Amino acid sequence: MGSQPQKSRFFNLFISNGLKLYKTMSGCLAISDGLYFAAMMTAYRHSFWALLLLMTLSFPPFLGLAEPPIPQAAIKDLAIPASLGKVEYRSAGTNSRWVIHIQDVHAHLGAQENIAAIIEHLNGVYGLKTIALEGGWSETSFPKTWALPQSREKQILVRALLEDDYITGPAYASIFSPVPINLVGIEDEALYEENRQIYVKHLQVREETEKKIKSFEQIIAGQKSSTFNPELQNFDKSLADYREGKKAEKFIPALLALADQKKVELSDLDQVEIFKKIFAIEKTIREDKLEGEAKRLEEAYKHKRLNFEEILRNRIAPEEKLAFYPEVQKYIELLKIQDQLKPKILFEQIEEAIRRVKEKLFVSAEEKALDDKSERFSIAKRILIFQATPDDLKKYEAQKETSDFEIAEGGLTEDLTLALDFYRVAKKRDRIFFDKIMTDKRLEGNMIAVTGGFHTEGLSEPLIAQGISYMVITPDLGKEQPDEKLYFERLSENPAGAQALSEVRNRFFQKDFDQGLAEIIPKTTHEIPNILDAKRAVLSYRINTGPALASSEMRGDFNSRLPAEQQAAVLDYFKMQTGKIPITIIIKRSELRELLKDPVALTLWEEKIKPQRENTVIVLSDRTRTDDPEQVLDAEMGGRAVIKRLIGTTLDQAVRQEKARQGGVRKFAIAVIDPNFQPTEGLWVFKPHAVVFLVLRPFIEYGATGISPFTDEVMAIVRDIVRTFYQEKGTLRSA
Repeated sequence: MGSQPQKSRFFNLFISNGLKLYKTMSGCLAISDGLYFAAMMTAYRHSFWALLLLMTLSFPPFLGLAEPPIPQAAIKDLAIPASLGKVEYRSAGTNSRWVIHIQDVHAHLGAQENIAAIIEHLNGVYGLKTIALEGGWSETSFPKTWALPQSREKQILVRALLEDDYITGPAYASIFSPVPINLVGIEDEALYEENRQIYVKHLQVREETEKKIKSFEQIIAGQKSSTFNPELQNFDKSLADYREGKKAEKFIPALLALADQKKVELSDLDQVEIFKKIFAIEKTIREDKLEGEAKRLEEAYKHKRLNFEEILRNRIAPEEKLAFYPEVQKYIELLKIQDQLKPKILFEQIEEAIRRVKEKLFVSAEEKALDDKSERFSIAKRILIFQATPDDLKKYEAQKETSDFEIAEGGLTEDLTLALDFYRVAKKRDRIFFDKIMTDKRLEGNMIAVTGGFHTEGLSEPLIAQGISYMVITPDLGKEQPDEKLYFERLSENPAGAQALSEVRNRFFQKDFDQGLAEIIPKTTHEIPNILDAKRAVLSYRINTGPALASSEMRGDFNSRLPAEQQAAVLDYFKMQTGKIPITIIIKRSELRELLKDPVALTLWEEKIKPQRENTVIVLSDRTRTDDPEQVLDAEMGGRAVIKRLIGTTLDQAVRQEKARQGGVRKFAIAVIDPNFQPTEGLWVFKPHAVVFLVLRPFIEYGATGISPFTDEVMAIVRDIVRTFYQEKGTLRSA
């Protein structure tokens, strides 16, 4: 299998691709994976090899093979074909265990294909068969789908799901792997859902936020045109283009040349100096000769199933043989210097070089003050549009007071608060990821982790501190851009019918998904030839019942003993969007806090309780709690319902007060959510579980007609409704 090193047009190709990676990866959390991102992932500071034009030798992807891994191949020396991606960073720790971290780019088909191929290579050559995934909290190896023989039907349907972002590259790799690959979700379900809900709120105001940002940017641009001297204006425009990914291949050479011209001292920036050395060595390598030598080496050692760089790093070819490969020897020297680069530090030093050049260009204090303001807003903008990096957040905190004042000028305070909440939760998820990688027995030994680039710092620092050997791989993005619209849809959707999970990415972990996919694939030739129908059938599949109706309308018999007209009446109540009678919900804050950790309960709270102005919710806070009773959960507030807090009031007292308050109301109902409270006339008691906010109003109103909500018949209906609208194991267990 011949290799085809395509070395150049490096500068243009590599740098422009690097800035594209910056724009598409800088900050996306994969909230589902997702999130989210995610919002788009890994800043250029963390995607060095996508920017560093120098090492772009391309090799064809390897096909995963079922044979055992090559014993001579050491993970520390692994390399990825440049057509798939790049090893961006490697750190050999004191612990022999390796964590290979692949940075995810959500809703980017090319990236997902390359992630799948990278996993295939890591599995086939190095025997890695465990993947920790952001965006999920379950586990699967797709046992039923994986067991199906390879076929055109299987390829087409799974590919269609990948294209529509219903599955990811790791899932694709697992389904087609020669040996089972286990996918293990490393999320905390409640934290993930909290992060997703914040992002969904952002999507609702995103357009308005972007308008305010643009307006503020226009003000700053006008101030620059009247304040900056011509040379500073030109540099500022080039810098803006560079950060936007335009003409990026010209900026770094121009920056270094300008630094020389202005006698800016950069020799203390060791990573920049290494960068220069690499560029100098690279220019001495003859591309055509290196390509021929690489082909001969790969042919000589093709039984090893290693790519060209892996042959070199693993020292497969003896030195006496390499003496006949002069261009390869230069390339080996290039690799040695390349390994001295530390991407995060390099980009910090590039930013420092930019700062030093600016200092030479300023001719007035007014210019410097305006540039500082522009830089602060640039950081704030990345936070506001959910494209921030951990470094951006640190810089914001360092100048928070001034930044907040300027953000308030632009009317963006609430938008910034929402974004900062998002990143606050994202950092909590970082800790969960690390803890699970370290303690989950399913993740023992060498493994792959796939998360959005934002989480790189949150994982790398604690893992390296523990002596874990760690490597970062970024997938190649090719020419295509991420499908932001598709990503937003997947992140924010609450699909109708049986697909309606409270989140998105964990979908393919469900047994229903694997079962449905395995059953639908053989039917795609004759029974379901339309690929769109086949996709819908897989996504709506329910174990024991087969594919659900494509429509979100519920119809037909519920297998209940209730008469058909009463079934229809129950269904109508469950489909109600507004209530007919006022309902007061009384709940302890501790119970509400725990209840809203369940993503299904949180979704129902947002959709069924808070939007209805007829509802009143009384939250009882205990003075004796160690936490501040005034600190109310964000999720408890907002919406059209009346949300009250009573401090130091018992359930009995709250019920009596509410009955007295509603004494003149002809028809009312009070619902207490507590496992031990006793029901009385006009008072309903519910146990705190995920579906309580779904069944609350229909149960109470049916109580007035004499139908008990606790009969087997009605509970059977509830189970069907919950199964249809919230097909998720925790909900089914509660129901």
